[in-house]
Amino acid sequence: MTLLLAGCGGGGSSDSGSGGGGGTGGIGDGGSIGGGSGGPGDNGSPGDSGGSGGDDGGSGGSGGSGGSDGGSGGSGGSGGSDGGSDGGSGDDDGGSSEEPGTPTNASPGGIWEGQTSTGKLILGLATESGEFHFIADDGVQYFGTVTTSGNTASASYTGITAFGTAFGDGSSRGTGTLTGSIQQRASLTGTTAFTTEKGMVIPGTIALTYNPVYERDSSLATIAGNFRQDETNYVLSINSDGVAFLQDPDSGCTVNGTVSIIDAEYNAYRVEYTYQNCTGIDAVLNGLEFTGLATLYPVEDRELLIVAASSTSGNILLSAVMLFERM
Repeated sequence: MTLLLAGCGGGGSSDSGSGGGGGTGGIGDGGSIGGGSGGPGDNGSPGDSGGSGGDDGGSGGSGGSGGSDGGSGGSGGSGGSDGGSDGGSGDDDGGSSEEPGTPTNASPGGIWEGQTSTGKLILGLATESGEFHFIADDGVQYFGTVTTSGNTASASYTGITAFGTAFGDGSSRGTGTLTGSIQQRASLTGTTAFTTEKGMVIPGTIALTYNPVYERDSSLATIAGNFRQDETNYVLSINSDGVAFLQDPDSGCTVNGTVSIIDAEYNAYRVEYTYQNCTGIDAVLNGLEFTGLATLYPVEDRELLIVAASSTSGNILLSAVMLFERM
């Protein structure tokens, strides 16, 4: 079963101050309801009190509403001298105020493109929750979770070489960390430290740019269809329910799986699939369950489906990166 690596190229709040209180209601004429209710307070200030009732028993005006950022409602106006009822208290409409200076964590979600300090081209997909799969042009796949605090990004990840290849010391996998900065929907840069399973340390840096194709909506109707691998002519079929099927006539492998929606607002899909009936060197794949991410990626007048997934079974850890073109 050919696991094809995609060649990667470049792609194309506010803090509220305290507002003034609402205006005070006027005094009502005899027998009438007290003048206008107190106005709502702005941005955390309480509303002013309602107007008093008239001399002949008008009711007091209601208190002003609370401000939008958490002010309490103003008190109701007093009743008139001849027995009018007091106005009701204003509603506490405002929510709790956010503490000044509380940072907003940048979303890591995106299709990210760029390169490492050693010149390796990178294409990556990260979800809003921080799950990511990055693909290097040498066949290595890196996957893990990135977290953000304000515009600071940190990640822990696993790296696996393409099936049948290895790092310089003969290792086929390793683990790493990334620390750096992120500008939401714009850029991701950082320092990486990767250690192979045999102990070779590979330091480096990474600089990635956001591709707005990530903001394309996702749906099962959008991804449904037939997709072909250029080099093998294998056809992947995805139906309108997200059920996926592929058969490799050379190795006998059949692939059965599902595609599901992660967040309908973004161009990222979850994929899960299992290999069966493989023969020869591909027999190691039989029964392995792969999970990962996929995205639809337009290139000129074509639409590509990029799949990056991995499987762990005992001591077996495999990477699968596949590129298809919509038929």
